[in-house]
Amino acid sequence: MKIRLLLLLVWPLSLNAQILFPGDANNDGRADHLDVLATGLSFGQEGPFREPPFLGVDWSPKLFEPWLGALPATGINFGFSDADGNGMVNEKDMAAIKMNYDSTQTGAQPPPKPYAPPDTFLTTALPRLVFRFEQDTATVRDTLRLHIFYEHPPGLPPHLSPLGVAFTLQFDEMLVKDSLTQIIFEPGANDLLFAAGATGFADARVVPPGRVEFGAAGKAMPGLAFSRPLGVVQFIVEDVIVRADTFWTKFKIEIAKPLMINMQEEVMTFGIAVDDVVLFQELSNTAAPDPPFSVRMYPSPVGDVLHVEFPDAVPGQIRIFNSASKMVLQREISDEKLLHLPANYWLPGWYWVCISARNGQTVSRAVLKL
Repeated sequence: MKIRLLLLLVWPLSLNAQILFPGDANNDGRADHLDVLATGLSFGQEGPFREPPFLGVDWSPKLFEPWLGALPATGINFGFSDADGNGMVNEKDMAAIKMNYDSTQTGAQPPPKPYAPPDTFLTTALPRLVFRFEQDTATVRDTLRLHIFYEHPPGLPPHLSPLGVAFTLQFDEMLVKDSLTQIIFEPGANDLLFAAGATGFADARVVPPGRVEFGAAGKAMPGLAFSRPLGVVQFIVEDVIVRADTFWTKFKIEIAKPLMINMQEEVMTFGIAVDDVVLFQELSNTAAPDPPFSVRMYPSPVGDVLHVEFPDAVPGQIRIFNSASKMVLQREISDEKLLHLPANYWLPGWYWVCISARNGQTVSRAVLKL
């Protein structure tokens, strides 16, 4: 009641004033990973700072003067991205998304509505998101790391490249300790803004179990103008992962509500490739599997030669695939502990190195060729 009365007293001072909730940069009624896209488009813009008492990033209605500019397609005023009210959109405004993550509101002015950029961008050069696990199998209490890669298509010029992307991962929360799920943004990606939420990850309210929300965007420029890693989602396998009548199951990731936009705030079509992992649990009458062999690959990114090093000889086979799943190299392994594999003919992009030992074990790793 006090807040409403205060707004009524201040509102006549400016008939054009609007109301925002810090962190809801796209004014869709929720602070979440989608707001990183609006913040990326608004980044660097300046406008009127908020007058007291409407400063701060707490989840409450903040009166502000509309800025001169707006998002190019949806028309959302740039001022909604100024979460802290200092008159400039910058990295500091991202703190409000993290603090208020999953908070909802219906009191903004103009009223909040679903974020729906136009689907008007057409191109035959389709970008792709690739989700790759570091391993093919895991058991109880293992750590699973899901790498998120962006693959840039040949023929898509930088000025038409994506500003950023947002998506939701869905999975069976009964197979992992979901409260320990972590999101690791790509270290060194200082040209990107990130926002994400998972059970136990955000500072304030958190998303429901079995879900990870992830968003990344450039700072007023295409953030996805070349192939690059975006981050890692880390899961811990639950102590009990399968039914009593079996000893394995699949941990599958579904990609929901993917959204990629360009600098004109147009929706871009893109491809998705995603791994799954077999989870196994030892039974009393089941022999324990052999410990997985270790392997080291360098340099990263790859130059003209990829070096693959084994601490112990691992007889078997090595195969390397490009992002289109076409095999570019196949070689038998005998007793070598160090392989020197030519890579000078590889095109730029992500490649997957698959090593199969004769005892049935496999290792898969992603490497980047610039």
